[in-house]
Amino acid sequence: MNTNEKQKEAFNILKSLNKAISASRLYPPEAPQVNAAVRQGYSELEAFVRRHGQLQFSLKGDRPHLLGAPLDKQFVDSAANISLYRQLRLLGFASMTIKEELDYHTFEQILTVFRATLAEIERGGGGLEFVSSQGLADCFSIEKQSLERKGDDDEPASLKVRPELVAALLGKDTRSPVLADLKKRLVEDEVGIKIIAAAIAAVLKAIQAQKTVVAASDFPKILARLDSLLPVEKRGAISQGLARFLSRNMRNTALCVLLTQRFSQKFGALFYADLVASLEPERFAEIVAIFDQRLEKAGLKGNRQDSARLFGQGRARLLKTPAGKRYLQDKEKQTSWRNGKQDRLKRQCEAATRQIVSGNYQILLDAKVLQILPAGLPLLEKTAAGDPVVQVLRHLVDYIQNDKTSARKAVLECALTTGCRCIDRDRLEAAQVLTDLAMRFVRNTSSDQQVFELATTFLQKAMLTFWKMGDVESGDKILLLFFHIRSGKIPKDKKLCASLARIQDRGVDRADFPRLLKLYTTPPQDMNSGLRLVYQGPVAIRFLLKHLVQSQEKQERFTIMDLLKRNPGDLISVVCERLSKDMPWYGKRNLLKLLGEVGSEREAAQVVPYLNHSDYRVQREALFCLVNIAGTQKKKLLLEALDHTSGKITVQIIEACNSFCDRDVAARLGAMLNEYPNYAKEIREPLLLALIDTLGRYPDKVSQNALQAFCEQKDRKKAKHLPETIWSAARKSIHFLKNEIKAQKKAPTLARQLTPNTLQHVSQNPQQSLRQTFISGLPEERSIRNMLARGEKEQAISRLFLFIEQIARRRNFALSERLKGWLAEVSGQDLTLVLKAGALIAREKKIAQQEGHLDPWGGLYDNLSSKEFETLFNSFTHKTYAAEELIIDQGTRQESIFFVCSGEVKLYCEKEGNNFFISTVTPGEIIGVDVSSDPSYWDVSAVSVEDSSIMLLPVALLDTWKKELPGLVGKLQAFCERAGKRDLSIVNGGRDRRRYERHKVALQAICHIMDSRGKSTGISSQVGLLDISQGGLAYLQETEEVDNLKRMLGRKVRLDILGRDTDIKVIGSIIAVRSLQQKEKKYSLHVTFERLLEQQLLQGLVQADTEQQVPLPG
Repeated sequence: MNTNEKQKEAFNILKSLNKAISASRLYPPEAPQVNAAVRQGYSELEAFVRRHGQLQFSLKGDRPHLLGAPLDKQFVDSAANISLYRQLRLLGFASMTIKEELDYHTFEQILTVFRATLAEIERGGGGLEFVSSQGLADCFSIEKQSLERKGDDDEPASLKVRPELVAALLGKDTRSPVLADLKKRLVEDEVGIKIIAAAIAAVLKAIQAQKTVVAASDFPKILARLDSLLPVEKRGAISQGLARFLSRNMRNTALCVLLTQRFSQKFGALFYADLVASLEPERFAEIVAIFDQRLEKAGLKGNRQDSARLFGQGRARLLKTPAGKRYLQDKEKQTSWRNGKQDRLKRQCEAATRQIVSGNYQILLDAKVLQILPAGLPLLEKTAAGDPVVQVLRHLVDYIQNDKTSARKAVLECALTTGCRCIDRDRLEAAQVLTDLAMRFVRNTSSDQQVFELATTFLQKAMLTFWKMGDVESGDKILLLFFHIRSGKIPKDKKLCASLARIQDRGVDRADFPRLLKLYTTPPQDMNSGLRLVYQGPVAIRFLLKHLVQSQEKQERFTIMDLLKRNPGDLISVVCERLSKDMPWYGKRNLLKLLGEVGSEREAAQVVPYLNHSDYRVQREALFCLVNIAGTQKKKLLLEALDHTSGKITVQIIEACNSFCDRDVAARLGAMLNEYPNYAKEIREPLLLALIDTLGRYPDKVSQNALQAFCEQKDRKKAKHLPETIWSAARKSIHFLKNEIKAQKKAPTLARQLTPNTLQHVSQNPQQSLRQTFISGLPEERSIRNMLARGEKEQAISRLFLFIEQIARRRNFALSERLKGWLAEVSGQDLTLVLKAGALIAREKKIAQQEGHLDPWGGLYDNLSSKEFETLFNSFTHKTYAAEELIIDQGTRQESIFFVCSGEVKLYCEKEGNNFFISTVTPGEIIGVDVSSDPSYWDVSAVSVEDSSIMLLPVALLDTWKKELPGLVGKLQAFCERAGKRDLSIVNGGRDRRRYERHKVALQAICHIMDSRGKSTGISSQVGLLDISQGGLAYLQETEEVDNLKRMLGRKVRLDILGRDTDIKVIGSIIAVRSLQQKEKKYSLHVTFERLLEQQLLQGLVQADTEQQVPLPG
């Protein structure tokens, strides 16, 4: 089929569709003319789009197009009678596309849009809002220079005429040569028509500029000049051509304004008659409707009397024309016909109702009866005997449930159609009668799409009706059914699912969304309202995402995200669709966060471009999302991303490669390591450390060779500026790799050596000294034991510490914990060393669990503008502190604010030789002065409990920011008030920290030191108690290593108190270390219990006989 034949077929479809629209405008819904025209229009349109994929009609420069091409000349004149193009202008759209997914419900929505009046469109919020309310927004498009932006009275298209000729016709150019040329051009039909049309368009624009309709003085002057310039014999042709041109190219609203103007007796009267005659009956009715709407609006506002008078006079004059008289006669006939038709329908329906209610179901086999009931039943009024609508529907339900013949389908269609029309007429009882039947059918059917769509349409209307009536339970049952079908919990054919989705999406009540969201987000939170919203599918999810993107309240965003995750199936597609739209950085970040929680491997590739987003906060969230959902594509996508990213996010991508480093990754990272001179100074050190660490986790010659080649460049000029920390990390990684590669080669031999009997012996003797038992069976352990045997204790301890880190990097945490216990034995219970080993094991666990992806500063970053964030983020100095490393020394000047990103920090203070634990600082908390204060001196000390990552912000910057970015300082101060450790004042050393009565005791206890995760460090000692209460105790410690005691502050301990009859175990934290001044090298350590000691146990301990008597200090 060539293009012309295809366009001809499409034009015939438009005519059929136009006929259906006209019939539904002119006649009541139950009229046979409407039913026949609608069914014909639907069947022809559905067949066309099924054959060709789609039907598109559009306006380009006001010229009608069909199937993407200008309308063929043979159809142009007929197109003026096609209301579809005029309605497209009225709605403000450039085109409409009807696709092959067309169903009957969608067709009805299209009819609703194309028979809507201007007033209905305006009440619906304008063209876009109106079509969106019908669920057809994806069918329409607006060009960049949208028709919607034009005024109602824009000049017609294609008016390319000389401006001086138009000015002469308007009386603004009186030069004789121009007037002579004008007179000559006017008699040329096409040119003359365009000159006159351009002059009329200029008059209408002038009226539009006044923002009210007036009688323009220039219009009758134009007509008067035409009387003198046009020969009598040419007036008829020019008038008719001008009328056709304007009716084809002007909108109805512009024509309406033109028809209010004063027309002269000669050419003006001729032109007015031709203009009215050129209007098809349907369009004439539309213009009369606009007159009525403008009069109604003017009457309501009551402040435009001149405008109202003009419209009144224009309407009256229009109705006196032959076309107006025909319009009034047709309207009278329609009213009379409608009333008569309704009377006949009521009588027929009453007769059928009596038969059905009496139990005569044989009548339901008559097709005419089934056609009458949907149209007539809603017209019947309630009687003393009850509601005939409800009575008939109950009998229909009974028939459908019990009848097994082929007539059942036709009766079901009749019942559902009747139910829809009853709901439309507010006969709400029908919804209650038919709901269960319709729900069973929708749940159980696997075919019969037409009836399925009808049942779904009824249920959608019933659901909204129930909610409006306050019967939320009935409405929610329908919603849950729809949700289960759309989410796949109730299996359905794809076509049926698609039909349900279209019907629900186009039938949702968008106006109710804000109310439901408010009920869900405002305390007390109404979860049912939230579910009622999110279960309504993609339309509701788009609404929620819009609010999520725009929300400035962190808690509200979290609440909305939690709700969205209740419908992951619909959420994923909408998030991916929404991600490509322009929005603030936090909108992108929130969408990526959602996708990271509900997405899958299918969406991973769409995330990669956001690793290059201009805002680092979005880059970081994109990486977290990718790591969570990429699955088997993770390696491929992250390696590809390394080719396009730069800056801090590159470091995080390399760190994310830890978990899957293989030969491909090692080769890529090795090449990057060799490019170190090209990296920017601010990113070079963290980037190289990340490369070295990741390469050190893959035991292969590729990694080893890359690191060795890098180390060989140490003495070269371009490497001189690299700090020692980088070379030290590289050497350590090479050491790990050599051990791992050696272990891989000897693995078969080791496997034979580690017999089941040996393993059984170790497991059955857990208390046996680790000095005497092989723990791992690896060569490195054998080497360490040989060093110990030779008396090289210091070197052996250093190797053992590295060995523990190597095993922890393998993710073998149970073995690394056993090796840590061995370290405690061979180091003579060196607390610092054991705590550092525990910290590095904890660090590797966090890497394995990807805990490093948690961002403790989201609450601060979220509230900053892009400039504020960039300024703050680039001002931080990033530092890593090892376990037990001093961060802040009491008495030094406060020069920075400390933001704890990971790990744990303890604060303590020293006074008069005593040390007091203050608090523990965890990720997301701040150590430092009030950002509005001047720097002073620290009255506390801070020590890293485990490996801790901390950002330092120089206090001196705050004065600069107060002038340049005062908003940043205010936000920073507000955040510090919430997250900072502000009360750091020293507690009076003489104050009793235990509120409970203390009892002097001389009991013995075994003290076990715990790490930050509550596990034993393997270090323990026997101590003597000094006193005890329900809340805590004090014990004596003799040592020359005072620094070790300071490290005990804030540490958890478990004390096994040795009683007379039984041992009692208590757990607590050391909160103070006091010097017993009368006794050198003796200190009291004060412990506060996690839980109060039971009074009965306390009394038993106090009464117990002890051999030691230790005086209470102070």
